[in-house]
Amino acid sequence: MHCIIIAKNGASYAGIFTEYLMEKGLARVTVTSPAVGEVRRELTKMVYHYALIDLEDDGIDGLEVARIIKKTSPRTHCLIRIQPDDFKLDFLIHFDISGYLSPNCSLKELMQCFELLNEGYRFMSGDIREKLSRIESVSAKDFSDNSLTKQENRILNLVMKGKSTGEIARELFLSINTINNHKTRIRNKLNLQSNRQLVAYVMQWRNRVHQNAC
Repeated sequence: MHCIIIAKNGASYAGIFTEYLMEKGLARVTVTSPAVGEVRRELTKMVYHYALIDLEDDGIDGLEVARIIKKTSPRTHCLIRIQPDDFKLDFLIHFDISGYLSPNCSLKELMQCFELLNEGYRFMSGDIREKLSRIESVSAKDFSDNSLTKQENRILNLVMKGKSTGEIARELFLSINTINNHKTRIRNKLNLQSNRQLVAYVMQWRNRVHQNAC
């Protein structure tokens, strides 16, 4: 099996990977420049089972390189080396990455990574998993506005979960008229004209909280 390392500092970046792969006989490491055109040419020469991409190198659009690799060679496992603080939830949604490795990735983690990839799973270094858990906890956080009462904040969060007025009324043991009156007061306090603006307002709040946490 063969592995391609995409990084300006390919020789130094190879370090632990070169040692592990050569020792296990799993791959022959090839180092290339980060230019997209050269990556494409390299992929036509042989089948690479693994591609290690260093996002720490300036000038490398590593995620775009990974997209090109998967398009050219769908069976290649793309591994991204990234600082935990640079990891974004969007990466899991928009890119087909087999593994995320932190610069502090240990030999033990690297061994686990290849074992999981061979079994058809994905891998994420421990400190990157910790960053992901912080992102998820923020995403699940309830909206809260000091200008609203506890009941109004509760109703607004139920609206954000897609609950209808009737469902909210049943859950809070209130009448539909009471819920509608609460919604009107909430919009008035926040200077909003419609429920659509209300939802947009909360989404903007969540985005701000998410950015501050990340």
